[in-house]
Amino acid sequence: MKQAPAVEFAIHLSEMRKAAKRLSVNRGEFKETDCADLLVSSFAATFRSVGTEIEVPVNGKHPGAVRFEPLRKTTGR
Repeated sequence: MKQAPAVEFAIHLSEMRKAAKRLSVNRGEFKETDCADLLVSSFAATFRSVGTEIEVPVNGKHPGAVRFEPLRKTTGR
C-alpha cells in the first residue's frame, strides 16, 4: 500500500487552540461521526468540518491535505 505524503506545518499554539475550539462548536450528537479536513498551503491552514471553516496563518513546510476520520467507540468482543 502506498503511503500518502506527509503534511507538515508550524503554527502558533494560540491559533491551533482557536481552530480546535471553532471546529468543536455545535458538534453535539454528531461529534463522533463528523470528519474534519485540513488543507495546508505555504502560508495558511484551512480547517473544515460540517458547517464550520476556519483559516489560520501557518508556516507550511510540506503543503497538502488530510482528512481526519472520527474516532468511533468500539464494543468489546
